[in-house]
Amino acid sequence: MWNYNTFSRDGLIKFIFELYDLDGSASLDVDEIKRMFTEMCGEEFARTERSVLLLERIEMLGTGAIRKDQFVSFVSKNQGVLMPAYHMQRA
Repeated sequence: MWNYNTFSRDGLIKFIFELYDLDGSASLDVDEIKRMFTEMCGEEFARTERSVLLLERIEMLGTGAIRKDQFVSFVSKNQGVLMPAYHMQRA
């Protein structure tokens, strides 16, 4: 927990990416992203229109998966995606 709380914002984003890259492919596929949404934001959010829209934006990147550099950029533009992680870090 101490490590988690000492990450910079970019460090936290990269940590979360690596945490959910379950297959070690250096990218998050749709299933890994859905899992992240469910675990971080709850099952209700994972089924919301907002969640679907975020997944569509990621899929528009072309491959149906998102690399770490794309994820960092995406989260910078859509900070609400990791808001629960930011709140936990502040608490």
